[in-house]
Amino acid sequence: GLLPSESSPAEIPQSVPMNLREFWKATRNLGGPKHYFTTDLRNLPELRAHVPSIQKFIISEEGGGHAANIWMGGENITAHMHYDESHNLFVQVYGRKRFLLLPPEAHNDFALFPHIHPSQRSVQLSSTSGTELPKPFVNNSKYSVYAIELGPGDVLYIPPFWFHQVTSLDESISLNVWSESKDASQFVLMTEIPLPFESEWPLPKMMMALKTYLRSLSEVVVGKSATNKLLRHLVDSRFAPVYGKSTCGSLCNDMDHEWGRELQAGFSQHPYFIQLTNLFRSLDDKEGIKELTLLAFIETACFYSIEP
Repeated sequence: GLLPSESSPAEIPQSVPMNLREFWKATRNLGGPKHYFTTDLRNLPELRAHVPSIQKFIISEEGGGHAANIWMGGENITAHMHYDESHNLFVQVYGRKRFLLLPPEAHNDFALFPHIHPSQRSVQLSSTSGTELPKPFVNNSKYSVYAIELGPGDVLYIPPFWFHQVTSLDESISLNVWSESKDASQFVLMTEIPLPFESEWPLPKMMMALKTYLRSLSEVVVGKSATNKLLRHLVDSRFAPVYGKSTCGSLCNDMDHEWGRELQAGFSQHPYFIQLTNLFRSLDDKEGIKELTLLAFIETACFYSIEP
């Protein structure tokens, strides 16, 4: 993969075909673009045969899946701040890497890319280097920030939904094993629950129903007083920077329409809504995880309900 330049971290990396010798030569070309390589170990059976059993690195939660991957690249390559929904056991094989970790609740001070964006789960505000935090977190004592350096033979566990930024300090080879978390599995189940709308509804009615349903869900998950703030942050921090100036619009406003209030009362007793709220109640109680899952669900519901 060809990394974007440091001046434009939001660009999507490009794939460049080359053999291993060409790859390492390219990584040492300090004046050229930066390169890294990653793939599932199953795609490299000859290498996989030399890797000891990964079974002890798998974290099983209700039969979730897992994947083992290899990462290779030159020095001073940074994977900007992002979070994964899986358990992550990261093994440093060669060279050194530096990690910055923040807890899930840090999302309140981050501008994430929208969930439907190719860079979903990544932070729009990137740091200037792998040894510095994004600007909102400089001298910020609200969160515990962990700076960790890995050398050959070191293993780091990154819990699901924890933000992390990774920088290679040398030429580097790493392995990691992702294990699907229970909360990620629950999100998949959430998206499989039908929305109680009628396909023949006109767009204005569909929009009102969608707003009512999602606001009702948010009030159950985070409380009524926090709902407006959460939805405003969703629109203003994720969509406005990417798609231009935006306002929160009607999604951030309380129910001010009689029909909307009637819908809200009906939805609260609907079997689909009850099933959905029960899944949210089963999520990890750690601060930030429910909010991140809720925001991802809201974006997904909006996209698939009103797409052309």
